[in-house]
Amino acid sequence: EMVIRDWSSDVCSSDLDRKWKRQYNKMLFNKEIAPESGGGIEINSNSIVLINECFFINNNSGYGGAIYAGGTSALINNSIFENNSSDVASSAIDARDNTHISHCIFNNNLAFQQESAVSLYGNARISNSIIINNHSNYCRSVRVPSSSKIFNTLIAYNTSESETAGIYGGSFRMHNSILRNNTVLGVSSNIAKADGANPTILNSNIEQDSTNAWVFNEPTNFDLEPLFVDVSSSDFH
Repeated sequence: EMVIRDWSSDVCSSDLDRKWKRQYNKMLFNKEIAPESGGGIEINSNSIVLINECFFINNNSGYGGAIYAGGTSALINNSIFENNSSDVASSAIDARDNTHISHCIFNNNLAFQQESAVSLYGNARISNSIIINNHSNYCRSVRVPSSSKIFNTLIAYNTSESETAGIYGGSFRMHNSILRNNTVLGVSSNIAKADGANPTILNSNIEQDSTNAWVFNEPTNFDLEPLFVDVSSSDFH
C-alpha cells in the first residue's frame, strides 16, 4: 500500500532493530517544491530518521531536490529517486551528517549546477544501489567525503559538463562496485579525487580513462565490459 504524504507516520519506533525518531515508510513524494532545500523532505533537527520504500519523483529544490538532511543520522533504504532536480546541488539527496543509502535507485535526475544524484558529508555510506542516467550542468553525479564508503554499487551512464560525471571524493573507500560510461561532454570521465586525497578502491570494475590510471595501481581493480542484459531498458543484471 502506498501512502501519499501521511505525516501521521512521522514518529514511530523500531525498524531494522532501532528506534527511529522519525520515519517515512511507503510514501510517495511527487512534484514537491522547496525554494531553498529539501523538495520532498527537509530535516534540520538532531534526529535519527528512517526513509524506507519511498518514491521521490519530479521534486525540486535549491539543495537536495528530493531530500535535505542536516544534523541528522539517516537510513535511506529501498527507495527510488527519479526526475528530481536541484537548482544548486544534489538533485536527489543532500545529507550533511551520518547517512546510509542502501538498495536505492537514482535515475534521470538533473542538477542545474552540481551533484546530479547525491552529495554526502560526514560518515556516509552507499551500498547495493544503482546511480544511472543522471545529468549535471556543471560537474559529477556523486560527491563523497574522506570518511565515506561505497559498496556493491553501480554508477553508470551519467553525464556532466566538467570535472567528472561519476564520483568526486576525498580519501573514501570503494569495494565491489562498477563505474562505466560516465562522460563529460562525450568523453569518458568516471572518477576524480580531491587534491591530496588517497582513495582506497578494491575489486571494482572501472572504465579506464585519461585521468584515472591511478585506480589500476591496485591489482584487484579491472576494466572489463560488464555485459549488462539490456541497457536500453535499464536492465543492469
